[in-house]
Amino acid sequence: MANTKNESLGVDTFLSMVRRYTDIKELDAEIIRVFVEKILVYKAEKVDGHRVQRIKIIYNGIGEIPTTPVNEKTA
Repeated sequence: MANTKNESLGVDTFLSMVRRYTDIKELDAEIIRVFVEKILVYKAEKVDGHRVQRIKIIYNGIGEIPTTPVNEKTA
């Protein structure tokens, strides 16, 4: 139950940050510091002839939001 309460507080904190920055025109260092706790960049790999690189973004207050890997064709 304490874990659920902590998650709820994190979401509330994140939503208050989102409300403060509703009209972002340009991504700058301040906005990144407010929203992002850390960014993990993994080693690039070749999968089926494509270069694949995993990137994990950990947001302040809510943690990771799962993403789909971005593939870049290699020459």
